Amino acid sequence: MKHAIRAVVHSQNNFLKLLLLLLLLMLIPYAAARAQTGVSFTVNTLGDEEDPDAGEIGDDGHCDVDPNTPGDQCTFRAAIQNHNGNRNLDHNFIFFEIPNAPEAPGTGNNIITIGATGLGALPSVLGSVTIDGINHASPNSSRIEIDGSMAGATAIGLQLLGGKDEITFLVITKFSSHGVFIAGTPPPGEGGHLLQSLYIGTDQAGANDKGNGGDGIFIDNTPGNTIGGVGVLGNVIAANKGYGIRILGRDQSETGQPNGAHDNRIFGNKIGQDFTGNTELANEQGGILNQNAPVNTIGGATPGQGNTVMGTKTGIWVEGSLSKGVLVLGNFVGKDGTVAKFTAGIRTRAGEQLSVQGNILTNIDSVGIDIFLDANGNYNILKNKITGKAKVGAKFTFGPGRVIQVNYSNNLSFGNDVGLDINESLNGTINWQLVGDTAMNGQTGANLVFRAAGTKQLSNNHWEANASIGFKYLCDFAQGVTAAITINGDVYAKNGAEGFSGKVQLQTQATLTFRLLKLSGSENGKDGMTLGLAATGGARGDVLLGGGTDLSFNLGAALRLQGEKSSIDLFKVSIEDLDAHGNKDRDVVFYLFDIKLGNSFVRNTITDNVGTAIVLDGSSEARIDSNTITNNGGAIQLRDLATATMGRNTISGNAKGIMLAGTGTGSPISANSIFSNTGLGIDLGNDGVTPNDAGDADTGPNNLQNFPVLTAVNTSGGNTTIQGTLNSMPNTAYKLEFFSNAACNPAGFGEGQTFLGSETVTTNASGDAPFSVVLTGVALSPGAVVTATATDPANNTSEFSACLSGGNVQLADLELTKAANNTTLNLGAPVSFTLQLVNKGPSNASGVVVRDLLPAGISFTQASPSTGTYNNATGQWLVGTVNNGAQAALTITGTVTQIGTITNTAEVTASGLPDPDSKPDNGIITEDDQDSATVTVQQQNSIEAQIVQLGVQVNALVASGDLTRQQGDILNALLGAALRFYRDGNPRAAIGTLQVFIGVVNVFTRIRNFPNFHRLSRAKGRELTRSAEKIIAAIRAAIPPASPVMDNGRKPELVLEGTGNGVRQFGNYPNPFRQYTNIIFELPEDTKVRLTVFDQHGRIVTQLLNTRLTAGRHLVPWRPGHLPAGMYLLRLDTDDGGQTIKMIYTE
Repeated sequence: MKHAIRAVVHSQNNFLKLLLLLLLLMLIPYAAARAQTGVSFTVNTLGDEEDPDAGEIGDDGHCDVDPNTPGDQCTFRAAIQNHNGNRNLDHNFIFFEIPNAPEAPGTGNNIITIGATGLGALPSVLGSVTIDGINHASPNSSRIEIDGSMAGATAIGLQLLGGKDEITFLVITKFSSHGVFIAGTPPPGEGGHLLQSLYIGTDQAGANDKGNGGDGIFIDNTPGNTIGGVGVLGNVIAANKGYGIRILGRDQSETGQPNGAHDNRIFGNKIGQDFTGNTELANEQGGILNQNAPVNTIGGATPGQGNTVMGTKTGIWVEGSLSKGVLVLGNFVGKDGTVAKFTAGIRTRAGEQLSVQGNILTNIDSVGIDIFLDANGNYNILKNKITGKAKVGAKFTFGPGRVIQVNYSNNLSFGNDVGLDINESLNGTINWQLVGDTAMNGQTGANLVFRAAGTKQLSNNHWEANASIGFKYLCDFAQGVTAAITINGDVYAKNGAEGFSGKVQLQTQATLTFRLLKLSGSENGKDGMTLGLAATGGARGDVLLGGGTDLSFNLGAALRLQGEKSSIDLFKVSIEDLDAHGNKDRDVVFYLFDIKLGNSFVRNTITDNVGTAIVLDGSSEARIDSNTITNNGGAIQLRDLATATMGRNTISGNAKGIMLAGTGTGSPISANSIFSNTGLGIDLGNDGVTPNDAGDADTGPNNLQNFPVLTAVNTSGGNTTIQGTLNSMPNTAYKLEFFSNAACNPAGFGEGQTFLGSETVTTNASGDAPFSVVLTGVALSPGAVVTATATDPANNTSEFSACLSGGNVQLADLELTKAANNTTLNLGAPVSFTLQLVNKGPSNASGVVVRDLLPAGISFTQASPSTGTYNNATGQWLVGTVNNGAQAALTITGTVTQIGTITNTAEVTASGLPDPDSKPDNGIITEDDQDSATVTVQQQNSIEAQIVQLGVQVNALVASGDLTRQQGDILNALLGAALRFYRDGNPRAAIGTLQVFIGVVNVFTRIRNFPNFHRLSRAKGRELTRSAEKIIAAIRAAIPPASPVMDNGRKPELVLEGTGNGVRQFGNYPNPFRQYTNIIFELPEDTKVRLTVFDQHGRIVTQLLNTRLTAGRHLVPWRPGHLPAGMYLLRLDTDDGGQTIKMIYTE
């Protein structure tokens, strides 16, 4: 003790020496208490000789390796021999007081080289002894190092085969086997040893590699040992070839030895690092191995008790089915910035009752906590922190057929690729408690596969800020498995992809109860949640999502629920009490495909989203009830075969209301509050107002059910009377619902803001049901408008009717007229039909639709509506609103394609208000909302007909394959040009074009191996050229003789007659003429021009122009066609007056 005090005085600035003194003071009571019954041996030399007098029990207790030299010469080896000889005493002591031991580096430095005298390893330590490894004769209280570099093969530093040894302060280095080996003779050993403040595998400073060839400390089937302590009492165990610490238990059924490796405590040690903890000195096999050893504690729950473990392979490994009840507490595994990394921080392949709690793991290469459970029992994985860039933070796998309870709670995974990975076995029962865990800033927060029966409880976990999916799962339950999963209060936020994503798969007779409550899935890079559902026959799934769940501000949808048509009836799905707002997907907020929500989609609040709030697709069915749906891209959309019962919802401020865009029928829409939406409140077909059709025989979504036509609304005495008619299927009962609205929808067809009441009406044999409904106790607000819907017995609800204000019936008298610009036409000539629609009042008409589908014989060219849009495929002109006294016009242009008389009919097919003298779309020609125009198409003159016929020949050669399509296009283009030249009064140009046609045909008869061209046979080529030559001859014969010229060579001036109108030139050439003449005039300014031909009796023959022209020279060709020869009058009228000239037509 005096030596220790002197050392502190001389080194009072040396912190390490002060700690050593404190340790000595802590050990004095033990030494004093046991000195009464044991003996002490003081080592006073660095040699390794043995004591020749040391024997077995009853030894004289005198340690002296050289009796011939005065004084005792006691080596460490001799001290152990003498202790063993006196092990019958209660507890012995070995101290070191080696005077004049070398202190300077390179001079031995308190090192005892074991085996230097050829004696090999130290003898085993039997009985109970305290070995204090401080050299108390040293001025610096230096540690004694026992160096095993000369101890021989398989040499162990210290073998403790007795019980209750206390080994402190020694430095144990360079042994070929273990640094310390703890066992028993016979096994299992007595154990109860205390090892503190040892340096095993490092130099005396605890800084450099002097590792042993085996484990640092190997406890072989021995109980009750304490390895380490708080602060400097902990051991430094580093740079060894085996594990830092290894505890091995024995299977009695295999070895005959009872398992004695229990109740060991390993805490406060620095393993795989130097004394400072800053430099890694890895133990090659790993940190700590607990192998088939039960009820051991690695680390501790109080500050300072955790082991600090660095190195490679596995930090702490608990292995073997006999490793029951092992506690791994408060350890620090791994360190940032080191080159070497553990493959696994904590790995368990252990028995039941395992606890891994309060550990901190960082800089792990593969798995932070890797747990394989193959024994029944309870397992607690609590309050661990796993940081760095591990591939998996915590990983669970299972053996088959076990009954297991796992409590994984309050753990943190930060920055790992996968925070939590669970892969259950195919059978057995596994119950989970996952509470308060956090997995963030990794790639995927959780990746869970549930397969086993049992209850899985997850609550208040956070899966946030991961680069990919926050929470990924698969519920894959085999035949007959029963499981229940409840997730309550979890947060899936700010992840790069989906917040929550996975699938449920149920095999035959499997049963799953799945509860998702009070979740938060917000600000994710894609959807807030996705859930897939699939099952086979006999399985049952009960899924509830809601309970205050918030799915908001995601860049994708709030929820996508994907089912399968084959298993749609095997799942009961409810979505209740959710909040979804601010989601950015352009299409949907809630998307459900092949999902049956027969139970409920209720009490959800869906607001301010970009897409449509609820979209049902595939064969989905749902009850959508009592939801608030406002300010979204749309409210509800049904696609494909989807149907829904929709009632008591509030739908307002959306771009569209309820849209039935598929083909599903039987979707009742009742008692909702639908208002202030931009589009229709209810839209069957998602294409705007669907006009009623007579008899309601059309098909489509909800069978395109006709809506009621309201004719009168009156409020009196606190009651409201609504009158109108419904035309639909005959002899059928329909439910009518009535609504009031503060304002009408812009389309003129209302919405349904306030439900007023309902009435059932039955149609007669003609499909008509007049009604007059009195709503008792219902009074309309000033300015309110009324709408109505109709629902058939198969639950097909109509669109809303047109709005009607209170008061007498509102009428709109629509009158339609139609005219053709020319009633006699040559084949191939253009024709224009002009429709004029006038509203003669007294009210504005909304939702007006006119049908004018061009008949056979007229091909469509273009349409020019003054308002609305025209679809030439359906012939529908969607006019929209025509105010009282206003008119709308439509001009349709086409080309006549067949000879004969052609009649084109147009009719008003829909209007938001009744018409006093006609009914839309009834086909009655005598009503003024329908009109027709008839044109007569005659054969073209012979030359034009020949050119057209030549084109028919060309097309026949293309059809037969003699010409390619490209060759046919070239020849038809030439014929088209020749026909235009001829019609425009330029016969010579027509002849020239036909001559080019002949030349091209001749080329086609000679070409060989030209891409996309066929060689035409000479015979068929001659057929084409002969037909073209005949046409050329006919054109030449029809060209009039050259026009006369004056002496100066100029053509005669055109004759001007009539009153002047500012026209500088007006005449026709040639005149007289046979087949055609060109009418020429020059306008000094822009003006309206009407050009009319009269016969000699003043009757109008035809009107060539009736339009506005710009200033300049104009030419109008005229062909009398079938008219008789004679004199005709040509009159030109402008804004300034008119002029008339004579024309002579000769045959």
